[in-house]
Amino acid sequence: MTRKIFEKLRASRYYQAKNGGLLNLSAVACFVIVLIENPIVLYEIAPQEMFGVTFQAISTAFALYFFCAVLAVYLLSKIVNSQLLFVFTSIFVFLAIATFVYSRGLGLDGIKFSNFQIQNHGTILSEMWQIFIEAYLLVILFIASFEISLRSPLFLHKVMVCILIVSMSQILSASEGLLFPEDRPVYEYENADNFHIELARNKQNVLIFVLDGFSGGILHKIRTEAPHILSTYTDFIWHKNTLTTNSGTLGTLPALISGHKYTPDQIIKAGDTRPIDEILDAAFEDVPKQFHDAGYKVSFVNPMFKPRIHPDFYAYEASNKEPLLDKDAMDAFVSKTLLMLSVFRSSPMFSKPTIYDKGNWLIHDVNVPLYEQKISHMELLRRLASEQIVTTDEARYSGIHFLVPHSPSVITRSGTLDFKGNGRYIPESAYALEQMGNIITRIREAGDDVYNNTHIVIASDHGSWIYNPLFDESFSTRVGYGHEERLNPGFVHALLMEKPVGRSSAKMQVSNLLMSNADIASLVCKGKVACKDVDPTATVANRVRTLNIVDLNIWPYRGTFQDYLKEQWTVQNSIFDANNWEKQEIP
Repeated sequence: MTRKIFEKLRASRYYQAKNGGLLNLSAVACFVIVLIENPIVLYEIAPQEMFGVTFQAISTAFALYFFCAVLAVYLLSKIVNSQLLFVFTSIFVFLAIATFVYSRGLGLDGIKFSNFQIQNHGTILSEMWQIFIEAYLLVILFIASFEISLRSPLFLHKVMVCILIVSMSQILSASEGLLFPEDRPVYEYENADNFHIELARNKQNVLIFVLDGFSGGILHKIRTEAPHILSTYTDFIWHKNTLTTNSGTLGTLPALISGHKYTPDQIIKAGDTRPIDEILDAAFEDVPKQFHDAGYKVSFVNPMFKPRIHPDFYAYEASNKEPLLDKDAMDAFVSKTLLMLSVFRSSPMFSKPTIYDKGNWLIHDVNVPLYEQKISHMELLRRLASEQIVTTDEARYSGIHFLVPHSPSVITRSGTLDFKGNGRYIPESAYALEQMGNIITRIREAGDDVYNNTHIVIASDHGSWIYNPLFDESFSTRVGYGHEERLNPGFVHALLMEKPVGRSSAKMQVSNLLMSNADIASLVCKGKVACKDVDPTATVANRVRTLNIVDLNIWPYRGTFQDYLKEQWTVQNSIFDANNWEKQEIP
């Protein structure tokens, strides 16, 4: 059959007359889709997957792709034969179907990634009958395209030109978002090397530490199996029954900083239609500003998503002066990763499981350089845990965010790095708690007056997709897993620990009162600042807390919570009992 096709192609008057014009056009279309359009569009869709990657590295990658595309087409123009026409026409049909029919967002058929790990695995696990049908349809389409190229080559030409026009329009629109991702000024953050924990001796201080992605269930495991790690936490209250208020960091941070009025459900209820990034900005200037007006020096370290900070506040960002990976390694990684994602996006369903390889990726290890920001956060945590506290006469309010133990986890129990294999989440969580314990020790060493006057909060924005032994075994059966599996018991259980001002105890206290990380503002304001519009029910029993599941796989964050709210659940009493969960109608 193949031989007959080649003979028809050789005898084609069009082929002879145009001297491989269809070949050149199909080659151009293929290389534009794979080497230019896909990488640009993929990066524009989810640049957060490339955190820590410089624009220079991205530009280098795109320049390399463009050069390869031009070189490949030039060389093919010098080698015109029927076999190449067959191959590139086939590839063009293949790419057109996969890219423009199957593809939606950062993957195929709704596939969504987090740190290059597929969240919804079922979308690529095709059954054999599905694979057979897909392969059969592709063969039919290939044959049809060859017949069209022989009998109506101008039609195929027009199709290819249309595809190229669509590709160029996507390239241009994506490039605009890539070059100008925000229409607002970017706040300049100081290097966190200049940040030191400063606390007043005779005035009350507030220290809020956010351990990103730390599940409350892991604290239970550590407390049970390795209690020595918590030996410095004797004066703390663990709010065991704590619900995350939102399905992601961006949706949680506003409420974590300034209370319940910044939860998505309350924002929607109030009719607030401001974009999400403006909500974030407002939250960082609400309760913190009230502390500032009360005489506190306010600072933030590593505030995620770069909120605009009030000019009277201090903002710092951790950076690696001596990165583990050099610039050349980073640039090479970006090029290979974008190419790999492009191939994945333009592949049929039956080949995707092979390319993905259960998260290991067939082409190369996609994860290593992405941990640069995370590593810099851990280095900062380690530095703060080892240095003395600076004492002052001015009260302090400081929020410090660490991207640990958020996946992907690479930090071992001993604090070394291991980029191979999985299963580092629990060791990394234990190591982070140990370093936090060292910070507590440093505060004690600064003097009883400093320690007693400091309200310390250690919390997480959300948990992680892990097994949580505290939940009813039937929880997932009764409640389900939710949008993008955001109702995983390990994910909805947030960490919340606090050492109030003046508290002294021989051992850690465990509270089973229903809380959420939106209660933090109420806890830190109490007895210090008469914060306006902060939920007064933070210590009231039988109250209700809400979990909002928001699809935040968008960039930049200019949409509203109304646009992206997918599910809403209310919980009363214990979060660990599925019977206490009730799904709400989305407003």
